[in-house]
Amino acid sequence: MLGILGVLLGVVAFFGLVIYKQRADERAIWKALGESTQETTDRYLREQEILDKYRKQKELAGKIFNKASDDRFEALDAIAKLDKMLGSAEGEEYTFLTQKREALEEYVKVLELGMERYQEIMSCDATTVEGREKLDNLLSRSGVPLEETARNLGVAP
Repeated sequence: MLGILGVLLGVVAFFGLVIYKQRADERAIWKALGESTQETTDRYLREQEILDKYRKQKELAGKIFNKASDDRFEALDAIAKLDKMLGSAEGEEYTFLTQKREALEEYVKVLELGMERYQEIMSCDATTVEGREKLDNLLSRSGVPLEETARNLGVAP
């Protein structure tokens, strides 16, 4: 009788140990999954911060582009008005208007060059590493940060 009871206790102990080991394994798996999920979440949040930074840069480039485009149209309109005035101008007035026209034409060229750069910035795909590298390269080449350009043009960053 004691032998049967000993065997029975041994079997119960064995199954108890198996169940305990299974539960320990399950806890270890859930812990690993939790850590993995946290790492994935952290990585996702870092990536979203990076994308947000580039999205803001592209939005600011778009605002600057729109302002430069408006300024360009105003300058072209002023050039057209000067052309009309040049038809009846003489002497010093003609010279003054011609200089003013040339200055506006230079200003238009500068605006157009800037607009090309801002269009290129806006066309970069910030969701890819290559796009972000191109964007960083474009932003670093100008020498003047977008925020400063925006302030100089009166555009809110």
